Amino acid sequence: MQTAMAGERRGKSKGVSAGRTSGVIVWRPEIVLAGGVAKPDRRPSIILAEPHQRPESVRARVETAQSVLGTLVGAREVLASRLIQTHERARVAVTERDRVSATIDAYRLEAELDEVLTVTSTQVSMLMKERGLR
Repeated sequence: MQTAMAGERRGKSKGVSAGRTSGVIVWRPEIVLAGGVAKPDRRPSIILAEPHQRPESVRARVETAQSVLGTLVGAREVLASRLIQTHERARVAVTERDRVSATIDAYRLEAELDEVLTVTSTQVSMLMKERGLR
């Protein structure tokens, strides 16, 4: 029973009993083996250049960093001057309402500065990751 089923799987009919096949494949003349295969040139196709060999890339990174830090410096100067004005307004305030208003404005300015610092920190972190520093 097992023999008949194995024969069916190989594509043989049930009733035909063929001789045993050996599993050896006879050499076929249409198959040709190559005698000598030339080895490909193993030079690396990509060569990493030093910074002095790729000045455009370095220049772009430096300009981006300067832009990010320049934005931070500008925002800090504007917010610092506004904060000084707000503190002065709170110092010379006559009524309690004016003092509270100036204090709320000071907290808002500090929150704006925190936002600028957060955005700048994210941008600087991205620049550092791009260079593989973090």
